[in-house]
Amino acid sequence: GRLHTEVHASFASEKVKKMPAVKNGFKIEIFNVPTSWSWRCSPITLLFSFLFGIAFQPSAWYNNGSIKNSFNNGNVTGYGDYLGGIVGENIKDIFDSYNKGEIKGKGYDTVTGGITGINDSGNINNVYNSGIVDSMGYNVGGIVGQNYSGTLSNAYNTGTINGNGSEYVGGIAAINDGEIKNVYNIGKVSGGD
Repeated sequence: GRLHTEVHASFASEKVKKMPAVKNGFKIEIFNVPTSWSWRCSPITLLFSFLFGIAFQPSAWYNNGSIKNSFNNGNVTGYGDYLGGIVGENIKDIFDSYNKGEIKGKGYDTVTGGITGINDSGNINNVYNSGIVDSMGYNVGGIVGQNYSGTLSNAYNTGTINGNGSEYVGGIAAINDGEIKNVYNIGKVSGGD
């Protein structure tokens, strides 16, 4: 499979709250990543997730718990399956959260979203994205790259969505196989085949 060791992270002097790990998922209450991240699918990402309280899914990491009152102001760049400003893959809950950082998917197979790359049967409510989402991967969305059997409600996007080389691109979701209600997009959307 994909196993790389490249991880880059830089931080301002702002505090980043540490979060505890939970075996079958985790709960993140409030966190802030003030500057930027860059990685290739790496087991080190798991360590960074626990140390800095942020959840990414570059190749095998996901949210199976509850994320609420969370935000990301930093830039996130990644390779792998799923990439998002809050979490890469969501299978549970994301509430009252936002992303203002630039999300840049570098892999051709990366599903990218401002909040999460994929919402797989999860529940996302009261979220927004104002950051640029730029990816050459499969699906690129302002909130989610793909909403797969999940629920997305009370969400909006104001960020620019660039999907040059992407198969599907959307202001809210590139692909929806679930339920989306009470959402809007005013961000510029470009790309898609």
